[in-house]
Amino acid sequence: MTPQSSRFLSGFFCFLLPLSLTGCFSQTTSYTGLHFPPTQSVEVSFQENAVPKSCQGFAHLIASTAAPISGREIQAAIIKEAREKGANHVLIGMAREEVGNKQELFRFDYFGPEYPYPYPQGWMGWKFGIEEWEKAGPLIGFGLNNWDDQESRYDFSLMIQTVFLRCQ
Repeated sequence: MTPQSSRFLSGFFCFLLPLSLTGCFSQTTSYTGLHFPPTQSVEVSFQENAVPKSCQGFAHLIASTAAPISGREIQAAIIKEAREKGANHVLIGMAREEVGNKQELFRFDYFGPEYPYPYPQGWMGWKFGIEEWEKAGPLIGFGLNNWDDQESRYDFSLMIQTVFLRCQ
């Protein structure tokens, strides 16, 4: 092998390696976790102690909203995603302003768990997605009063802690 062909192959592989890795990463976390048959209705709780004892948690996620958006639009997007994944109960945690560019699309980033767990016995708290959560902006008041409210408008993207549950 000549020095020129060796240099060419070396340069080619240096180009090929980063190119091959670009398909390995995504802006969003695709849902490959647990799911159940779709549901027709979904109950929502904003307090951990309001979740029925007959539930199993099966999806921990951070919902990142589009902007601008209303409370009613946030409700519709989260309920739609929950129904499709088979949740019949949703627990909503805290919300933070998403730092950086406004999201154009509603996005759901999933963080497990690997197996369904009995709620509340197996609930470990809001410890998922910590790296993303800590990079976010200030806490934003988002609760029951904003949930189904068309007048509650957000001109910035929100990150909302969310748990999907399946209850008996």
